[in-house]
Order: sequence, then C-alpha cells, then structure tokens
Amino acid sequence: MARTTTFLLLVAFLQLSTTTSVAKTPPSTFPHAYPGMPTTPYGPDWQAYYEVTTPLPNITFPLPRAYAGSVSVDRPGHPNDTLFFVAFEREDGSLSATDGERANEPWAVWLNGGPGSSSMDGLFNENGPLRVALADGDTTGKNFIMTPNPYSWTNLTDMFYVDQPVGTGYSTSDRHGYVADQDQVGEDFTNFLANIVAVFPSLKARPLFLTGESYAGRFIPYIAKTIVAKSPAPVNLTKMMIGDGAFGNRGAFVEYSTIQIMQTYPQLFGFDTNVYEYFVEQYNLCGYNLTLSYPSPSPYPTLRASAFLSNDPDDDGDDDEEDLDAATSDSGDSFKRVKRLLAMYDLEPRGIMDRRHLVGQHHSLRRRARPPPLSPTGVIDAKYQCHVLENLQDYAENYTVPWTSAGFDRFRISDALVPAAPDNPSFFLNDPTVRAAFHAPKKTWTKSFDYPFNSTYTHPGLPSTGDPSPESQLLLSDLSNHVSMIFFSGNDDALAAHRGTELAIQNTTFGGIRGFTVRPSTPFSDVEGRFAGIIHQERGVTYALVEGAGHKGPKNKPSSAYALYREFVVGSNQTGLVVADGSSTTVVGGIHTEYEPGILTASGVLTGSYRTEGTYTWPTESWAAWGSYMATRTAQDAPIPHATDEGGVGHANNGALAKNGAFVKKIWSIQISAALLFTLSWMFA
Repeated sequence: MARTTTFLLLVAFLQLSTTTSVAKTPPSTFPHAYPGMPTTPYGPDWQAYYEVTTPLPNITFPLPRAYAGSVSVDRPGHPNDTLFFVAFEREDGSLSATDGERANEPWAVWLNGGPGSSSMDGLFNENGPLRVALADGDTTGKNFIMTPNPYSWTNLTDMFYVDQPVGTGYSTSDRHGYVADQDQVGEDFTNFLANIVAVFPSLKARPLFLTGESYAGRFIPYIAKTIVAKSPAPVNLTKMMIGDGAFGNRGAFVEYSTIQIMQTYPQLFGFDTNVYEYFVEQYNLCGYNLTLSYPSPSPYPTLRASAFLSNDPDDDGDDDEEDLDAATSDSGDSFKRVKRLLAMYDLEPRGIMDRRHLVGQHHSLRRRARPPPLSPTGVIDAKYQCHVLENLQDYAENYTVPWTSAGFDRFRISDALVPAAPDNPSFFLNDPTVRAAFHAPKKTWTKSFDYPFNSTYTHPGLPSTGDPSPESQLLLSDLSNHVSMIFFSGNDDALAAHRGTELAIQNTTFGGIRGFTVRPSTPFSDVEGRFAGIIHQERGVTYALVEGAGHKGPKNKPSSAYALYREFVVGSNQTGLVVADGSSTTVVGGIHTEYEPGILTASGVLTGSYRTEGTYTWPTESWAAWGSYMATRTAQDAPIPHATDEGGVGHANNGALAKNGAFVKKIWSIQISAALLFTLSWMFA
C-alpha cells in the first residue's frame, strides 16, 4: 500500500512539473550590469567587459579566449530585450582585431531551434570546445563533468553561440516584449549583429556564416532576409548552413519522410512486408507520395497533414517544431528527476518513463503478445488518420524489440539507451561562478521553454507554436541570389528527416533552375577518412546526408560534421560538385548508383545505460529476405488520383478525417499521467 501511495504522489508531482504552459503571463527578465560595464554606446571598449577572465569551475584543460554577455536588440519601448552570446576565438586576437584586419577570415553564428531552445545546447553538446559528459564510472546519471571537444568548430572559425529569440535561455525580455513573428526575429537579430560588430569592428567586413539546426531552419532564412534587405548591410553575410531544418509545414518535414525512414530502418516493423505495404498505402492515400525529379519541372504542391489528434478546435495540425527540442529538455529533466525518485523507492519504470516517449504526439500504450495483422485496406486508418509516422512509432514501441523497452527516439532512431545519455548543461550554466564569468542575467537558465510568440501562450487559429509566419521554404529561392546555402541532414533523424530537406531543395529555384539537376550520390569522408555520407553541390547550394547522425548531427557524428564544416563551408572541397561542359555533365567524385536512391540502410541500434555499451543487431537472414523483397517489389508508390487537391489532402479524405478527429489532447501532463498510470497498473497488477 505504501508503495502504491508513493507512486501516486509521484504521478501528481510529475503532472505539476511537466505542464507545458503553467503561467498565463510570460516572465519578465532583464540583463544584469556587472562591475566594469561601460556606460558608453557599444564599441571596442566593451571587449574588456565581455571577456571571460574568471576561471571556469572544474575546467582543467585550455580553452580559446572567450567573450560573453547580454547585448541589446534596440527594440523601442523594450530596453530589457537582449540576446545573450558566448563567443570563442579561433586563435588569439582573432576577435579583438581592428576594423579592416583579417578581412578574409570568416566568423560564424550558431543557433539552436525550438522555438525557445537555447543555443548553449549547441555549444556544450555539439560543436563547441566543451562537452557535457558523465563522470568516469558514474552509473547514476547524476555526476556531470565538462570535457574537451577535439572536433570543436572553434578550431576553424570564430564562433558565436546566441540565445534567441529574446527571452530564450539567458536572453531576456519583459513580459510584453517577446517576438510577434519571424520578421521581428530578423529585426532583433540584425540589430544584435550591428551592436556586436561595433564591439568587434573587424567582423563588419569579414565573411559571416549563419549556422544552426532544427527550428533554426525558420530563424536563419528570416534573419538572412532581413540582413540582405538592409542598405548598407550591417554584416557581410556570405553563407547559411542549416541542419535538419523545419523549412516547410508538418506534412513536408515530418510525414513526407515516413517511407524513407522505413526503408532505412525496416527493423522498426520487423521486416514484415505486409506491414510495409500497409504503411505505403496509408502514405499514398494521404497524398504524401511526391516523387522528386532532378531537376524539378514545376513546383511541388504543398503537403498538408491532417488535423492533430485532438479535440482542440484551435489546433490546425501544423505542429511545426514545438516538440523538436523542447520535448527532451524541461519535460525530459522532470522525467529524469522522477526516475531517480522511483529508484529511491525501488519502483522500476521499465523504460516507460524515458524521455523519448515524450517526443511522439500519440501513443496507445497498448501491449499485446503479438502485433496485429496489418495489411493494405484501401482506406485511411480511422485512428491515426494521416499521422503515418506516429502510427509507425506506435507500432515499433508496442511490437518491435528494442523499441518496446527503449522507446522510439525521433531525435536519433539508432539511440536505444535506457536511460538516455544525459546532456543538459544546466549544472554548469546555473553555477554562480559561471553565471558571473559569462556576465549572464540572474535568472535560471533552462535548455528550452514554450516560446510565447506575441507575448502570449494562447494562439487561436495558429500553429501550436504560435508562430504566425509563412514557412521559410518560401524565402529560399530569393536568398539563393544573395548567399550560398548548405543543408545537411542526419540519416537517423526521424524528427525532421532528410526527405523533407530534399523536398525543400527541389522546390527551390537557384541559378535559374528548380532544384538539383543530378541526384546526390557522391560519398565524402570524415576527418579520419571513414565513409561519412553523401555530398552534392550545384550552383551555390550544397547538400549532405550524414550517415549515422540524428537530429543533432555535430553531437552524434562529430568527426563527420567537422569534416563537412571544414571542407565544404570554410573550405572549397569540390567533391560532389556538378560541372556542366556544353552538353555533358560530370560530378566531381563520380555518380555512385548504389547511393542514388538516397537510402543509407542502418544495420544496428545502440544500447546501454546512460552510455553506449553495445549494439543490437538483426540476423543476416532477415536482411537478405528484405533485400530480395525490395529488389523484386513491383507495387509502385504512385500518387492516387483522389488523394490530393491543390496540394492538400483531398476533400473525400478530409471528410473521413473530420469524423475521427477527437483524440488525445496534446498536453504533457495528460500524456505523462497516462504513461504513469499504465506503468502503475502494469507494476502492481
């Protein structure tokens, strides 16, 4: 009885600690003035103030010279609206150079997404000089250290990691000063850059690379649009680099990649060909089956996902990327805390508590001895509607080992660690010594939060993020006339998988032609010379598919991401470059037919507790049978005439979907409570 009471108390605790929007009013935060802060306008005299001179706790290895602090976005009426940055020099003196010096040396900005996710995640988990790690020998997930990152991009360029939009991470905003839309994101960031180059004068003329991932696929194009529209431009923007970006709507960057994910990981459905055909049919019926042409003869229609599995009349189904980063941060941390409490009382969560269960939008939490006999039915599934990826995720988590115990991690399909590897740098960033050394505001740093666009948490008639701006996909064609564009995708990402990025490219006109003219198929290597993935370059646009990487490529495959940045962004490696010579076309490095389908089949899944300790593999016979089936398969994934109408799901389907639209309300506390109550009934049955 005591064990049951304890568990129910934990259920109540988790309900209170994981609700997405607790407060009705966004918080007011403000920058902190540390001793020595100049009272003059931004200029080189601010360098001494921003320089990080206090030793950082428990860092026993050398770091590049760093600068950090809050910078105003100069928004009238909102003096407390600031962006927070941490910058590292490539070499001593590269940031303190004077105007006109180092004119050809590039510098870069890194942005994480969310919206509402701190770019300190990129700094301390991906491509910065420091990385979060568990202490040697720790088996509890409680003892963290910082370790050096040999693949830090600061070895190649000066790097700025910026928390934005205002109010994110260590950035600040008054309660009425949060951005209204992406245009305001662009204005705020451009004003921030103008102030930064006033402090570091050499940066004004030096080539700037805007880099980032995830929802930064929305931020960066809008920032770039604002910069190129300024005359004179405040900075010399030359390149934008976006990984696993949310360029289009939910149908384009989530659902469209479902079949690609199944072909990459047929293990998800046990290599069952009937199940595969069932999902192919669902995919086709929902109108997701656009066939990419090289080049594209005409614009592709807009894909629309069905309304979210909800009875919320204000939810339009365009889920954007609200759950992309946020789902594994604050809520994930709450899960970790509860898991530790469960352990204290000898209550074993058995995997159901793992944060990867939060990433999905709908889980039935059913358990059966064997999977249902799925096969094509000719109609859209009444329960899942056109949420085909969610349907697949639910199938894998209920019926396919190891996902039945580890959960399906959309951030990286190949990650089946239970518990997941800790990566939250809050232990470091909320240390008072670090906060003071970084000249950060006296607020609690959080990895991610529910961003209140237009300073409100209520968004009737808008996507669930509250972001009212058109998809950034619409800006890419014009931006190609001003900047070079580099896109990269992780092969193991199911959150914003690579087919969505390829669709965005093929829908973009650059150099007078829509999309690439040749299918990407040329391999490139990581720093150690190993196969890293596929690279392709045409007319100022570069695309890389990174083998083994998930949603956070520099974190999962640091050597591959470092080589990509070094060779194809900072450098001018021509591997994968399409060269037209009269009537003939060649590709530097060759066309490799084995990679032309764009499917890098993944063989194993990582297992372990907090750390990778092994790899789960499947019998060679299963792979052989699957390979034979796919080689002889005759059913075509062809568009079904009535499935699309002006790019959306057809009217006939919409009627059926509307009748089945009242499902699970997307509120974390409800989802988590369901998971906990299921666990409770399972444990004490």
